[in-house]
Amino acid sequence: MNIALDPAVVLMARASVSLLFAVAAAHKLLHPHQFTTTLEAYELVGHRYSAALARVLPLLELAAAIGLWVGATRLFAMLLAVSLLLIYATAIAINLARGRRDLDCGCTAFGRRSPIGAWMVARNSILALCAALAAVPPTSRALALTDALTVAGGLCVLTLIYVAADTLFASVARMEFQS
Repeated sequence: MNIALDPAVVLMARASVSLLFAVAAAHKLLHPHQFTTTLEAYELVGHRYSAALARVLPLLELAAAIGLWVGATRLFAMLLAVSLLLIYATAIAINLARGRRDLDCGCTAFGRRSPIGAWMVARNSILALCAALAAVPPTSRALALTDALTVAGGLCVLTLIYVAADTLFASVARMEFQS
């Protein structure tokens, strides 16, 4: 079975996932100590591995963000993005199963604490599906100016939906955690 999507849809998925990983990498690279502390709190790797992992993960996120735009690396970048999202979802799920709902997710700007929740596992799983769409070959339909507007507008709308949903669910989780 050969799957192909409209090129505007593929570009929108690629742009969305690329933006997500670029922003995630940037805030981790700008605040390595806080990210190391967040990783240590998850208690999934030994203390001595947290600092190394805190240096490697944002570089992997950056590689995924850039690699989605290079034809030769697109499939690898998609697999990397999907893997990272599923690893993050698994790390959150493990700590939720341990009853550790007070952990900061590490996925928002440091200084804006977001306790982990089941919704983050679902969000990361949905984002992994979007990342998979970013590597689907587009149909051979030529792109037009309206496609550029569609992709730009779609990226703006998807970004606003992501930020709004993230803010809403994080607020609900904070209220539940405080009560």
